[in-house]
Amino acid sequence: MQHRRLLGVLHPMHRPAVFFLTLALMVLTACAAPTASSPAGPSRAAPSEPAGATPSPSAEQSSLHGQLAYVDGADPQIFLLDLATGNSRQLTEMRLEHAELAASGPMRPALTCGFGPSGLTWSPDGSLLAFAYGSCDSVVYVVDLEGELRRIGDGRGPTWSHTGRRLVYSANVPYSPCGVECLGPSAPGEWELRVVDVDGIGGPLPLSADGSTSLGSQPVFSPDDAWIAFAGPPAGDDLDPETFGATYVVRADGTDARHVANGAWPAGWHPDGRLLIVAEESSETHAIDLAESTSTLIGTVQGPAGLSPDGALVLETAFDPVSGAGGIRLVTVDGDILAEAPGYPGAWAPNSVAVAIVDLAASAIVVIGSDGTTLAQYAITGSSGFTNVAWRSGS
Repeated sequence: MQHRRLLGVLHPMHRPAVFFLTLALMVLTACAAPTASSPAGPSRAAPSEPAGATPSPSAEQSSLHGQLAYVDGADPQIFLLDLATGNSRQLTEMRLEHAELAASGPMRPALTCGFGPSGLTWSPDGSLLAFAYGSCDSVVYVVDLEGELRRIGDGRGPTWSHTGRRLVYSANVPYSPCGVECLGPSAPGEWELRVVDVDGIGGPLPLSADGSTSLGSQPVFSPDDAWIAFAGPPAGDDLDPETFGATYVVRADGTDARHVANGAWPAGWHPDGRLLIVAEESSETHAIDLAESTSTLIGTVQGPAGLSPDGALVLETAFDPVSGAGGIRLVTVDGDILAEAPGYPGAWAPNSVAVAIVDLAASAIVVIGSDGTTLAQYAITGSSGFTNVAWRSGS
């Protein structure tokens, strides 16, 4: 493992001189698909076959348990897959009107954003699934296991606290071809990260009162819910012009925002809460010790990576710049490669024994064990072009 001392780690947060928001948004919308034209999918009451996994499970598949939520269909909807039986059922019946914003959204002619559900994430008890619905500007919803929807607010990228009481998500930040310099002043709190008490009766509120989380995205709670890491504009006066983002941490009450590293975005926390995993523009993944302000290289990737819940494994991603095809590597934190396969990142089992990835070329969800062996493959249509999948907590 390689260690290095970080410069400028945990300094008070500063506003950027330049922010290449276009590129950042393209990263966040990497699962883009053609805009859906049909207004509604089939009824939720009938079990769905389009995403239908194998009705006669193999021995390896039968040994699996749990449920996966995933997005599929030409009119993208969320489905729930039982890993043991291979049976899927449609969970949502989203329609175009569900994507209508409470506020008028900005025009984004330079971007092609996929239309449909994205950012799927289960509550810690597995009773609710949060997601965003729409295109570049979307609406955050939660849905229960019966398909009942609750609208949270305009935004994207929801993340649960570990208590399951709070949701934090990103505001719909306006598109700007030349970064922050071209954006006019916003209303107080308009571009801050948003937080909502899911059990309460109030609506979402800005996370910070002083602009500390303005233009923030990809929030993720620390294991003790004391801090939230998020991506934001780069900080400092002497920046590489190709640096488009940075990682920050802020207390869960919206105070004490601190700059961690430029050219990086948060990919998760180590279970001990001391190490923050970041993926860098340099195609490296680092574990940052927030107490010591040091960084350890734990992988080299061309895209987002994910740490297993137990902190032992890393799911790395790579993209072929010519074909656009995606691939994954399953590696230990010491760099030992356990598996390589085509596909895109999916979701870890809550107990870290397996990871589900999406292979769009094969129109399948593939489950890989923590030792690198392929455990099962489930057929999907793949017609949505999305790679969203979330392993249900507690299942």
